[in-house]
Amino acid sequence: VVVGHKLAQPTATGLPYAQANDLVRLTYVIQGEDRTERPRTESRSLLVSGVADRFGVTFLFDVDTSIIASPRTVQNLFDVRGYNNVVVLAESTEDVGPVRDLLDEAYGEDAFVIAVQQIADVVAGVLGGLTALVAFIAGISLVVAGVGIANTMLVSVMERTREIGVMRAIGFRAKDVRRIFLLEAAITGVLGGLIGIVAGAGISYAIAWALNQGEGGGFEDPAGSQFSGPGGTQPSTGLAIELEPVLSPELLLGVLLFAVLVAALAGFLPARKAAKLDPVQALSDL
Repeated sequence: VVVGHKLAQPTATGLPYAQANDLVRLTYVIQGEDRTERPRTESRSLLVSGVADRFGVTFLFDVDTSIIASPRTVQNLFDVRGYNNVVVLAESTEDVGPVRDLLDEAYGEDAFVIAVQQIADVVAGVLGGLTALVAFIAGISLVVAGVGIANTMLVSVMERTREIGVMRAIGFRAKDVRRIFLLEAAITGVLGGLIGIVAGAGISYAIAWALNQGEGGGFEDPAGSQFSGPGGTQPSTGLAIELEPVLSPELLLGVLLFAVLVAALAGFLPARKAAKLDPVQALSDL
């Protein structure tokens, strides 16, 4: 058999669970053709002919957490004849549709033919809907955040009328006052953006970690002892797809700049109102 990369060595450190020319014991359950029969558990020792390089995930199976054997080996192990699945590889993506049509024509109702592209289209459609929903929620959040910042800045302008009058009296121009309030709004955006980035990244990694948890199996050596990792953990085979957040520096910088832009736009009207205050009227309130 050929052992998947992650199954053979689930962690970058420590000894691998399986290497080339090792004997490993595979324990599996066979369900009889008659469902009334009790399933039986069998165990076989197999020679590892090699460990596959890191491959990644396909829609069909996860190569990195799989054991790959010849058809004859699998038929002997599980006492089956024939195949329940056949994977056909087209020479190019343009040939996928014609090949699928040829298989449909050749086998008719005797086989269910599905192209990976069909699965990808369905997944893309679902993800597109989720993306639109998230974008809608994000848009509402931005509107609420902008209204909140604008309201806070307006209250600040009203509470600091005397301060604005003093600044104008000692020589501050209207554009200087406007610049001060815009700077305060931008600083609010920077702080809010940084807090949002930290919180968003933390939640993303927490969700990925929770979804990537799965029940794992493992190898046994011919003597019967179970291969295990640090703390007795077993290589996980419960998930075919491992999720990992993608947080590029460009994305994080774009989020921060967008937060500052929203805050500056929300603070523009309050800053303009502050700049237009009559200094004489403001000082008369002293």
